[in-house]
Amino acid sequence: MALGFQFGAFQSVGFQDEPGVAPPVVLGQTPAGRRTRLRRRFVLEVEGRDVLFESVETLLAFLTARVAREERAAVKVAQRDARRILRARGQPPQVVVPRIAVETQVEEARIYLEEAQARVDRIYRNALGAALAREAEELEDITAIAGML
Repeated sequence: MALGFQFGAFQSVGFQDEPGVAPPVVLGQTPAGRRTRLRRRFVLEVEGRDVLFESVETLLAFLTARVAREERAAVKVAQRDARRILRARGQPPQVVVPRIAVETQVEEARIYLEEAQARVDRIYRNALGAALAREAEELEDITAIAGML
């Protein structure tokens, strides 16, 4: 009677042959003399938690969705920062460009993340400039209306 114990289930991610690749998992019991089928899993650290992926394609699909969410968030953060900058008296507040909180040792994913972070930076700067111009224009209109009164 099988106890359901899988050898690979208790191996730590710290014992890896390649960086970013989890140890292979043995799929069930194998009769004597037969080779076991091993699966290669890829590790991605998302906000301090390790996430395992079956293939690089699924890992990149996850990253694509994550980057799209970060790009949308960069526009919202830029608009908020523009309002804070224009309403600040004296010393302007410090603004921080949003960072994608994902780390990996998989080369394809790391290259993609570097390019994506550059895109997020560019989107943030463009959105901040546009929001500052729009907010400044609104303030000028309010000042002009107040001067007419």
